[in-house]
Amino acid sequence: MIKKVPKIAGVSYDWMLKRAYSMVPDKMKTPTDRAILPELKILPERSRVIIMNWKEITERIPQIDEKLIARFIAKRLGTVATPTGGKLFIQGNFPRSRIRRVLELFMKTYVICDICGRPDCVIERQKGKWVKKCLACGAWKIVEKI
Repeated sequence: MIKKVPKIAGVSYDWMLKRAYSMVPDKMKTPTDRAILPELKILPERSRVIIMNWKEITERIPQIDEKLIARFIAKRLGTVATPTGGKLFIQGNFPRSRIRRVLELFMKTYVICDICGRPDCVIERQKGKWVKKCLACGAWKIVEKI
């Protein structure tokens, strides 16, 4: 037995739902694959690791500066990281899986929105605090400094 949804203020629920969905921007309706990181191309050397496709990784998140990402990686790994010429040089020997986990943590913390799940966030400074703002849905959250 199908229940009939009552009208609210003389308008049916289905009509209101269709109207609300039509007001959502097109970029919110389509899924995005920008949040998926490419496979890391790592070249281990004696006392350092080089991420060869650093430029490709940072192009996935153009709203955040590559130096900020490198600083986050360096802080989490407890070492020095230097972006130079489309590559990232990391002092020390680290396995690919550990670097990947750090990058995924950065994406979750600073890039992907906690509300809508889209990778459209920017980081702004407001009154001494860092705020992650979503350009897609407008949500914001205070995040820790890097």
